[in-house]
Amino acid sequence: MSLFTKTAEDTFAPYDSAGNPREIVPQEAQVWGSEVERLITSFQAGGGIIFPDKATMDATLTYAANQMAWVMGDGAGIYRKIGASGTGSWQRLGDLPYSFVKLVDVGAGTANAIQLASAIPTSPSVLRVANIFEANTGNVTVSENGAAAKSLLTNSGNQIAPGGLTAGMMITYVDDGAAFRLLNDQVSAAIVAAAEALLEEFQSTYLGAYASDPTTDPNGNPLIVGAFYFNTTSNQPRIWNGTVFVPIQAPDPYASQAEAAAGTATNRSMNPLRVAQAIEEYQFQAQNTGATSKSSVTQRYGDVPNLIRDFGAPTDGSDCSAAFNTALTQVAANGGKELFVPAATYTWTGGAVSMRKLKLRGAGMDTARIVVKKTNSTIFRFDTVIGYPEISDLHISQDAATPATAGAAFHFTEKGVLGPKLARIKTNDLWQAMSCDVGVGSAGAGVNGAVIEDCSFDGCKKYGWYLIGAVNWVFKGGYTTMSSFASNTAACVLDSNCEGILLSQHFALAGEYPFIMQNSQSGGVPPKECMFSQFTFDGGAGASAAAKIAAGRRNHFAQCWVSNQNGVGIDWNNPSGDASALLGNSWVGGTLINIGRNAMELHGKVNGLRVIGAHFGSWGLLAANTYSGVYATADVDTAFDISHNFFGDDDDVPANSWNGITVNSGTYRRYIITRNMNLGLTGSLVSDGGTASVAKDVSTNL
Repeated sequence: MSLFTKTAEDTFAPYDSAGNPREIVPQEAQVWGSEVERLITSFQAGGGIIFPDKATMDATLTYAANQMAWVMGDGAGIYRKIGASGTGSWQRLGDLPYSFVKLVDVGAGTANAIQLASAIPTSPSVLRVANIFEANTGNVTVSENGAAAKSLLTNSGNQIAPGGLTAGMMITYVDDGAAFRLLNDQVSAAIVAAAEALLEEFQSTYLGAYASDPTTDPNGNPLIVGAFYFNTTSNQPRIWNGTVFVPIQAPDPYASQAEAAAGTATNRSMNPLRVAQAIEEYQFQAQNTGATSKSSVTQRYGDVPNLIRDFGAPTDGSDCSAAFNTALTQVAANGGKELFVPAATYTWTGGAVSMRKLKLRGAGMDTARIVVKKTNSTIFRFDTVIGYPEISDLHISQDAATPATAGAAFHFTEKGVLGPKLARIKTNDLWQAMSCDVGVGSAGAGVNGAVIEDCSFDGCKKYGWYLIGAVNWVFKGGYTTMSSFASNTAACVLDSNCEGILLSQHFALAGEYPFIMQNSQSGGVPPKECMFSQFTFDGGAGASAAAKIAAGRRNHFAQCWVSNQNGVGIDWNNPSGDASALLGNSWVGGTLINIGRNAMELHGKVNGLRVIGAHFGSWGLLAANTYSGVYATADVDTAFDISHNFFGDDDDVPANSWNGITVNSGTYRRYIITRNMNLGLTGSLVSDGGTASVAKDVSTNL
C-alpha cells in the first residue's frame, strides 16, 4: 500500500498525461502535505532525530552507529551516523523529502533582485512556488533564505523581459544548478501589444492586395502619402500620392546609346556603351601585349593573387603598406580582377595607397585584420578615375597606443570614380571611417554609384562618414557609431552636392549629432533627392539632436526611428536666410520616442516640409510640461504640413509629454495641421499661436 494518496509528481505536475497544461488542485496539495506531516511524525516516533543545522549535528556524536537524523537549516538533508557513540561522523544520504517549497517575497529586495524566504529549507531537487511583490524592469535574480543570488530565466533559458513578472503574480520554478528556470512563462501581454502596434504601423504603409483602389488602410484609417498596395486586376503595385493611386514604375537601369555617348545618364546603374568599351579594352590588352595577357597573369599568380603568398606581406608587426601598394599596382597592371588578403593581422604604419580597378577581398571581417599604427587613419585612397573598385571582408582598427588625429580609412578624392563598393567592412576607433571630398562643381559631378553594404563603423572619433559630392550612392544595412558626444562630431554627414543617395536599414549613434545634412561649401548645392528608409537616428544619452538638418531639397524620410534621451529629436534648422536651402522635404511614418526635449523642431526658413503618418511616442523627458512633439518658430518663408500623425500612447506617455504641436507666435507663409490624433497628452494636441501671410488650415485634430 502506498504511503500517499497521490505522489508529488502527479499532484504538482504542470501538464496532464496528454501533455495539456493543468492547474494545481489545492485540495490535492492539502492531502499530500498532511500525509507528509504524518510521515514525519512517524519518523520521529521511530527514533529519528532533527537538528536545526549541520554545525549542531556535527558537534553531537553521542549516537550509535547507523542512527538517522534530519538537518532542517544550513546543510539541510538526511544523514546517517558513522562510528560508535562518541566517535565518527555524520554522512549525508540525500535531500529532505520535500517535493515543493513555498517561498514568500515580502519586498525586502528590489524589483530585479528578489529576496525570498521559506519556513522549510530548499534543495536543488525541490519545486519552488513564490509570489511576486512588484513588476520587474530588467533582468532578474533570486536569493533564497539569504543564499547567493542566481539568475531567474524563462522556461527556454532566456532573460525575462521588462514587465514579464507582475505584482501579485505566482511563479513556479526549479534550480538547474547554474540558474533558476520558470516552469510557467513570463507575461506576454506587453510583447503582444508591441507586435500589434508594429502590425498596424506596417499596414498603414502596405495595404495588401485588392482588385481596385482601396479608400482606407486595413484598419479603417485614412490613407497616408506613400501607402501602396498590389492590384490583382492589373498585376501591378500602385502608390497613393495624396490624391490618387498611381502605378509604381520600375526605373530603366540602362542608358540609351545616345545618353551614354553624351554622358548624360549618370543616374543609371549600367551603361551599355561603357561596358562594351571596357570589354574591347581588355581584349586588346590580352591579345596584343605579352606581359599583360590573361594567360601571363594566371601563370604568374594562379587564379587569385594572394597578398602573402605572392607579394610577401608581413604579419610580424612590420609595415604592410608597401606590400599592399605593390600588389594593387601589379595585379591591376597585369589585368587581374581580384586580390585576396588571407586571414592574418597586418600592421600599417606607412602612407595611404591608391585603390585600383579590381576587387580587394579579405578572408573575413573578423579574421583579416589591419591595425593602423599612425596618427592619420587614411590607408586607402580613391584618387584616380577608375570604375567599379571593390574592398570587402576586412577589419580595420586603430592601435590604442597610437590614437588617430586625422584621416579616414577610405578616402575618395577624385571626381569620376564610378561604382566603388565597400562590403562587410568593420572598423574600430578610427578618426574617421570614410570620407568623400571631391569639392563642388556641376551637378552630378562627383563619385557616382557607390555601394556601402553591411559595413560596421564603430567608435569613430571625429566623423563616421562625411560625404561631399557623392552621387547615387546606396547604403544598405550596417551601423555607424561614435566614441563620444563631443562638440563638432557626428556619425553621418551629408554635405554639399550630394544627391540621389539611398540609405536603408542603417543605424547612427552618438556624436554631438548622429546625423547632419547641410550645405557648408561655398558655391555648393544642398543635398537633394535622397531617400532614407528605416534609418535609425539614436542620440543616446548625450547628443544635442538625433539629427540636424540645415539644408536639403526634396529628400524623403520613410519609416525612420528617432531617439535622444537628453536633446532634440529632429532639428530642421535653416540659418542661411535662403528659402530654397531647406525645401520640399518629407517625413513619412516612423517613430520618435524617448526624446529629452522637443521631438521635432522647425527653425529658420523651413519651406515645404511635410510630416505625415508619424508616431510621436514620448518626449520632454528633461522637464515636465515644457516640450512638444513638434515645435515651430515663425519665419515669413516657413511653410509646412503636419497631418495624420499620432501624438502619445495611452499606456506609455509619461506625465511630461505635453503639447502635441506648438506653433509659436509670429508670421509664417502657410501651414496645414490636420487629422492628427491625441493619445493621452498632458497638454493640448495643437497650440496654435501663429498667423499665415498666405493661408493656414488647422482643423479636424482629435
